[in-house]
Amino acid sequence: MTEAQTSEEVLLERVSPAIAVVRLNRPQVRNALNLTVRQQMAAIFRGLAEDPDLRCVILTGNEESFAAGADIQDMSQIGAIEMYQRHTERLWGAVGDCPVPVIAAVNGFALGGGMELAMHADIIIAGRGLASVSRR
Repeated sequence: MTEAQTSEEVLLERVSPAIAVVRLNRPQVRNALNLTVRQQMAAIFRGLAEDPDLRCVILTGNEESFAAGADIQDMSQIGAIEMYQRHTERLWGAVGDCPVPVIAAVNGFALGGGMELAMHADIIIAGRGLASVSRR
């Protein structure tokens, strides 16, 4: 039985009490990482860290993109000082500090900040997106 919790841009699904799936959900921009996504992910991972039944977290996107990197549109609306003051490195810390193994299931694009996000996981499993498979 599956239990799912949904926010607009990040989905949390409990496949079982021991397994959680955190899915980036911005397909229209290939899961580009804006501040909202980073904050939602950090909150989800901090919550999962408190769960004594959890044994593993799978972090993924969709079949076309894991994460296309930083959301340039989001970044273009602020100045350099505000960008610095966001301290997004602290938000990535929630993924890296997760007390159970985090598996990045990377399918499709993992560019820039998307690759950085994947590298915060303990294990990366990479596959081909459906787009690349259908080109054969």
